[in-house]
Amino acid sequence: PWVQLASVVIIAISVTGLLGAAIARCLMLPLHKAPPLNTLLATLMLCTMLRESVRLSYLAGSNPKPFPALLPTGSMEFGSFILRTDSLILLVSGLAAITGVHLLITRTRIGMAIRAVAQDGENARLMGINFEAVVLMTFALGSGLAALAGVMNGLYYSEINFSVGLL
Repeated sequence: PWVQLASVVIIAISVTGLLGAAIARCLMLPLHKAPPLNTLLATLMLCTMLRESVRLSYLAGSNPKPFPALLPTGSMEFGSFILRTDSLILLVSGLAAITGVHLLITRTRIGMAIRAVAQDGENARLMGINFEAVVLMTFALGSGLAALAGVMNGLYYSEINFSVGLL
């Protein structure tokens, strides 16, 4: 199960990260000088289009699907408090992801470039930061984290629900 879990996580993060970068390249970068409301509406419409295309493409696509139980099912008891092993693994994994992103943003050159582009993209360009590469990397990172959250949600609830992204 650990090999399956690792492959599911790696494939989900990779595919979703590439999808996020492609969306940034095709939709967000051309709209980066547009008013924020236009960007918001474009992303909401893209989300609706992707959701509906999945729902219409797969037979019974909006029905919940079972997710394989890839984590240990044991538990630890501390008096009257029972801690499931899978919950502990998911908690530690989530904290590791949060810590990793925090360290990436605050302690690396890439993080400094992300913060510079977020604060003032034009000045970041003048300072020699590749604006497009930073935007693509940021969208890939965010999309990959969303994929990790989706896998963790599936592991916790043992199913994948069509509307889990909206929730």
